[in-house]
Amino acid sequence: MKILIVYAGILQKSGGMQHACCEMANAFAARGDEVAIACGGGDLKTSFFPLHPDIKIYSLISESPVLDPDKAVIGRHISPLNKLIRESFRAFSKKKFHEWNEKCKCRIVKPYLNSAFSDFKPDVIIAYNSDAVYYAVAAMGEKIPLIGTNHVELKRAFAEMGKPEKKALSCCKAIQVLLPSQKKIINEFCPGTACEIIPNIVPENQRVSNGNHKKLLFVGRLTKAAKRPHLAIQAFEKVALKFPEWKLEIWGDSRGSERYLEEMKNDIVAHHMENRVIYKGTTTDIQSVYEKSAILVCPSEHEGWGLAVTEAMSAGLPIVAYKSCAGVNELVEDGYSGLLVDDGVEPLAAGLVELMANDTLRKTMGANAHQAMKKFSKDKVWEQWFRMVDRVAGEIRTYNNS
Repeated sequence: MKILIVYAGILQKSGGMQHACCEMANAFAARGDEVAIACGGGDLKTSFFPLHPDIKIYSLISESPVLDPDKAVIGRHISPLNKLIRESFRAFSKKKFHEWNEKCKCRIVKPYLNSAFSDFKPDVIIAYNSDAVYYAVAAMGEKIPLIGTNHVELKRAFAEMGKPEKKALSCCKAIQVLLPSQKKIINEFCPGTACEIIPNIVPENQRVSNGNHKKLLFVGRLTKAAKRPHLAIQAFEKVALKFPEWKLEIWGDSRGSERYLEEMKNDIVAHHMENRVIYKGTTTDIQSVYEKSAILVCPSEHEGWGLAVTEAMSAGLPIVAYKSCAGVNELVEDGYSGLLVDDGVEPLAAGLVELMANDTLRKTMGANAHQAMKKFSKDKVWEQWFRMVDRVAGEIRTYNNS
């Protein structure tokens, strides 16, 4: 079978969707399928996460490689006039802003996506999130069976989503979601479209933390509006004097967030925490980082799926996160595998103190977290994906041959 994955981002970044996209491509390639990825820019040969050598990469913005990370982003290719119109919409309607932005990006992507379709001739398309679904439908209509995936917080996404994206979702032969609450939202907005809960894979980590390391972690993109690592820093600063042996490490991609990173560094200096709060950048071996840490703090406002949360749990780390955070509050069981606290810096700091001060509680919750992640094993998740793709492709073949 020939499977084309459409992903509007760039593979050179270290984010959760890039990771999930590459893992999926590798899984189907290992099964013996012919796989290609149509994505933003990049060198069209490599990605941050390993890819099977037989997987072909197409660009959604150019016929040739685009190596500049800024220029590799689809949105950078919107014309100045369309950007001006977009910003005029922003002033009075976030939905209109989003709809115009996606229409402009779709016009950029459509010819290159058509070219990828013509060259690769896929049997099935898997589109990562509603924007990729929209682009695929605009380019090919319903000629090729389409599976939409979800890796964002859906309630927020639908609140901002324009009519063209919503209409495109109804063209999917199936939509995959990560969590039970997300299926309810799909059933509300896309009634009649088949929806299946297939979680992300959580690799079973054999290198499990012993809970003795005096280290807190934040892992994720450095985005102020969603991931909010500054809250982790502020919470640690409130309790650091009581726990002089502990440190906080910040791991994540800061590209595009340089000003925000500078703000956090200034705050760290102002609180004389330069030796205790450390920005580490990115790594291809995050599992070793988890193994030598004790607690993961997740101050996110929302997640589609807390990838860093599940990776850390698999490595035996308890989590401190907000109970209001969709995509995390269905993965962390409060009082069992971590602590879900009220919004704000003070409750986050109090949650950290509870685990930092109690070795037994911290280690017990870490062991529980490790055990809880076993239900997301590679074999179980890919078997669900293989069945869904085969079913969709089989249904379309039957329809086309009837």
